[in-house]
Amino acid sequence: MRGCCGIALFCLSMVLSGCQSNNDGPWYDATGRGRGQATWDMDSGRCHTYADGNTQSPDGSNYSGLSNAGKGLTAAGDILQAIAADAQRMASYRNCLNAAGWTLNAPRIAAREPSIPQPEMTQQPQQQPSPQLSPEQLGDQAYNQKNYAEALKFYLKGDVRGNGNLQNRIGTMYQNGFGVTQDYAHAVEWYRRSAYVGSSDGQTNLGRMYLNGNGVQKDSREAIIWLLKAADQGNTFAQNDLGFVYLNGHGATADYTLAMKMFLASAAKGNGVAQYNIGVMYMKALGVPKDYVQAYKWFTLSLKSLPAEDDPSRAIVHRDRDFIATNMSALQIADAQRLAQDWNPA
Repeated sequence: MRGCCGIALFCLSMVLSGCQSNNDGPWYDATGRGRGQATWDMDSGRCHTYADGNTQSPDGSNYSGLSNAGKGLTAAGDILQAIAADAQRMASYRNCLNAAGWTLNAPRIAAREPSIPQPEMTQQPQQQPSPQLSPEQLGDQAYNQKNYAEALKFYLKGDVRGNGNLQNRIGTMYQNGFGVTQDYAHAVEWYRRSAYVGSSDGQTNLGRMYLNGNGVQKDSREAIIWLLKAADQGNTFAQNDLGFVYLNGHGATADYTLAMKMFLASAAKGNGVAQYNIGVMYMKALGVPKDYVQAYKWFTLSLKSLPAEDDPSRAIVHRDRDFIATNMSALQIADAQRLAQDWNPA
């Protein structure tokens, strides 16, 4: 018996190193499937087994006579069935290998398994995980999308203790009925929480609720206390509100000097309502001499500061500026426009 394996299909040494014969030649895989050295050794062992038991047919150099059945079985990788189908054509070891798809007198595949082409891997930039948003941030997103009910749910899920800005926002939602039924009492409760932790916006809004008697008994003195706290922090809305209180004498005798002081502080921060109020004081001679040039100047500044969408407020300013313009010369109007242009809040 040629070869080292005996019954080669079940020989341990064949599995590890393959069976070779002195008659093995330089074969290569003619199927184009790149089956490699291990497959060569397996097919070689099978052909040894068959050819050793069948010596009826001599070796031949023409292997084109394989049957279609043998070729098909070979292509499917079932060499034993291919040998059985083409027994007469595979009587020799060489013919058997030919049936298995190995061709003589050409370079044999290198003694290694074919490398399987790997997909080209490109280095992808590592994506940073998206930071998890807090309930307050999720609430802000919903609020900005005017989904107020959803915003309030998120706000209340978070920790609102000590968060004056968030407490103030919740108060405005209750005051204006954003996502909830309008409820002044609840608004006051949230404004009070915000005011106590030092939020100037919460203090301003609480002062306004006392000033107007919304959700609490009207109390001008209590209003002034909270507005002063906010104004001391530089809150421009509180400063304007205090100017209005002093101008109209809410809870005390009117004090035009203090009113002008508060209006000027707020106007310097670009508060268009405060700028209008200063114009009114010059137009009506409230604590200052009547001066249409100054009034026209402050009305013009107010129109520059008020939001474009605030049509009602802008309409009032236009009305009053047009009124005094009828009592001014062209030179006075030009002078007022120049003063407005040159105005520097610093």
